[in-house]
Amino acid sequence: MHGTVMQTGYSPTDQSAQVISISGRQDPLLELKPFSTNNEHLQALELEARLMVAVAALRRGAAGWDDDETPTSKFPFLPEGADVNQAKDLLEKVTQENRCREGLTTDQGLKLNFVEFCDSFELDEIERKIVLLLLMQFSSSEFYATFESSRLERHCDNGMEIGVILSIITGELGEQLAYRRYFAIDGSLMRNEVLHSDTDCLGNTQSIIKMSVYLQERFVRRIVGDNNRYHAAFRFIKFEKSIVRLEQVVLPEQQKQEVVRTAERFLASRQNGTLSEIDEFFGYGTGLAYLFHGPSGTGKTMLAKGLANYLSCPLVSLNMEEMSNIPISDDDVLELLFREAALMGGIVFLDECDDIFSESFNTRRSRALLMEIEKARCITILATNKAVDLDPAMDRRISMKVLFSLPDEALRLKMWQALIPPRSDLVSRCQSGVFGRAVSVQRRADQECHSHGDQCR
Repeated sequence: MHGTVMQTGYSPTDQSAQVISISGRQDPLLELKPFSTNNEHLQALELEARLMVAVAALRRGAAGWDDDETPTSKFPFLPEGADVNQAKDLLEKVTQENRCREGLTTDQGLKLNFVEFCDSFELDEIERKIVLLLLMQFSSSEFYATFESSRLERHCDNGMEIGVILSIITGELGEQLAYRRYFAIDGSLMRNEVLHSDTDCLGNTQSIIKMSVYLQERFVRRIVGDNNRYHAAFRFIKFEKSIVRLEQVVLPEQQKQEVVRTAERFLASRQNGTLSEIDEFFGYGTGLAYLFHGPSGTGKTMLAKGLANYLSCPLVSLNMEEMSNIPISDDDVLELLFREAALMGGIVFLDECDDIFSESFNTRRSRALLMEIEKARCITILATNKAVDLDPAMDRRISMKVLFSLPDEALRLKMWQALIPPRSDLVSRCQSGVFGRAVSVQRRADQECHSHGDQCR
């Protein structure tokens, strides 16, 4: 169904008046101002996209129009009596002004969601136009009405046929044939899942120009600034801004620092573009995957939360034991989980992964997880309480295995000191020797356990 996320706040005739008034200026670019808000920018892009559709419709001619229809009646944002050449000139003018205002906005240190999105995926000018058309088709009722009125596509919804997109971008057949590469499965838009298609593969007689493509809903929300989540799977995914400080995590210091340094190097490589170049070369993800394994209560979850807090990354988590109760396929849940984490610059945390490492590893859930880790571009932490004998396919995808052993006396003391509030009466009791006696009792229990061997375990 068609969405109405973005509203323009003014009518098509208002837009036309704005454009016509600009056209009379002697040097309009010198009088332009930065965009004050993201919505103001999206409104300007909406007019640009509607003009692209109008030019394509006028280029095709009046075939299929009613007798009383004129360019102005179909596209009221055009000047009275405008022909295809005048529409092209107006499109060029509006596009130039939008790019200039974007530059002025960026120079002031302000962020525009659409510009940031295009930059994050390093989109070129053609890819930007493709995303713009699909964004407006999904989110703008004004654009949807313009596209429907153009009759460029008989059956239109939130997506567009590839052939129609190409005809809007250019009227030259040679360029249309060359631009088909943007929709190839190894092209940036499809490989990075910016777009998805209405079919997994083409039949022997099906043309690529008849295949419809869509902008991923999550990307639409990101660009229009809608942080609400609508997919049912999000009910089972937890988003957390951790308040656990790294210094509260009591572990052998060398072990903790090695985990932290590895994560820092990964994020630095992601930010400076090194990993993006590797992604481009190999065609799949370069995520960082940790495996935290060891007995319950040894600090696996604490380290995951402390790392997220230290790196200022949101923690996106899912309890694997609860997935059997989720009325949605594992593939959908895991895909949303990893995609959301990548968009937010977050850390995926999968707790209680015991069944993933069981003898029945070759399950649908395990295969879905392997696929997501394979193409991930974020940090992933898997945690399990069981002894780990990794399947070779999973072992290849784990960057670092971290064993959490039972703490010795010194670490236990640090744990108590880190976890007891400073003003608690327990502090004075610990200092007066109560804790020391508790440690002695625990030492005797450890010695007895050691003398009985594994039976105590």
